[in-house]
Amino acid sequence: MAKMHMDSISERLTRKAVRRALEELPRELDATYDDAIHRIELQSREHVVIAKKVLCWVAFALRPLSITELKHALAIEPGMCDIEDDDLPDDEMMISACAGLVAVESDTKTVRLVRKSS
Repeated sequence: MAKMHMDSISERLTRKAVRRALEELPRELDATYDDAIHRIELQSREHVVIAKKVLCWVAFALRPLSITELKHALAIEPGMCDIEDDDLPDDEMMISACAGLVAVESDTKTVRLVRKSS
């Protein structure tokens, strides 16, 4: 929850906006998740699409996915026969588009939801 709050605050551009964000931080976990989803939906259409794809892949995968596996899963489009490096999304962009709802384990490079029980 703290990480999602920090992600929300870090987007503010002025000290006044940071203070206002601190005053308005959700107190409940559900409200914190709602805030993260709202921040995802405020992004460009492409970022919203990639965030939803990342969240679906991570939530429904039968096992933890490495960042490389996730990039390849996101690159696949109907009719493709091969994946080239230019088809792969950027690691940082994929994760940041998810507004703090996913994290990459530093030791294993696997992508997970911020709450392991989710």
